[in-house]
Amino acid sequence: MRTYIIILITVIMIIPCLNAADRECWSHSYSNEVYLDDSNVFTNIDDDVITICFDNCDYNRIKITSDYELYINGKHIKTDDDQKELIEEFYNQTMELTEYAGQIGERGAKIGLSGAALGLKAVGSVFRAVFSDYDFDDIERELEIEAEEFEEQAELLEEQAEAIEEIADELEYIYNELKQEVPELHDLDWF
Repeated sequence: MRTYIIILITVIMIIPCLNAADRECWSHSYSNEVYLDDSNVFTNIDDDVITICFDNCDYNRIKITSDYELYINGKHIKTDDDQKELIEEFYNQTMELTEYAGQIGERGAKIGLSGAALGLKAVGSVFRAVFSDYDFDDIERELEIEAEEFEEQAELLEEQAEAIEEIADELEYIYNELKQEVPELHDLDWF
């Protein structure tokens, strides 16, 4: 019975992902764009440049380049060595977080699809048992084995998500230091 509940929950969880499978949704989800909830802050990573902007991106824009240069609204901000080091840490941590989050997202999608496949197999097995002499106990054993593998993958994904949380915590710490140490960033009420 436990197997059937896991499969049912998995199928319910995967349905929204299947709705997102149209071309427009997939292309958007891989664009390295992040909207921070309830803050009107938009972050984009393109050509190794991190762009952070608020509300209207024409006037409220921060750019950090791969050589750790800082620009606010198109103006280059001169930084000392300590500030440059913080910008480097912020840049590298942001890139690591983005890459790791993308990997976890891909793994999560694969796990979701395998969960959906398991759900379809369960439905097919029920029909198989109904229309043949295949035993429901055999079905349950088969699905239990596959469900255990699925659970192991989900637990691994959860561990990886915890690791990403640690990276995000470190990034938040660096962000706070950066905002405090670079006066031009400190003066921005939205950053």
